Amino acid sequence: MQRLHRLRICAISLALFSLSAIGFAQGSRGSITGKILDPQNAVIPGATVVVTDVLNGVATKVISNQTGY
Repeated sequence: MQRLHRLRICAISLALFSLSAIGFAQGSRGSITGKILDPQNAVIPGATVVVTDVLNGVATKVISNQTGY
């Protein structure tokens, strides 16, 4: 009976550990980098860039710096 109890505890622990590893694998952060340029390849400081997450509709607005980043 004790052996069966230990086996159940081991199986439950393994299942919980596996599920927690799957949860940590899902990242919610990312990054986008780039330089804003005009057709003559000059940087555009102060350009507004809006990035929208199409899955949840959240938009993030950023403004390029003096070097166009």
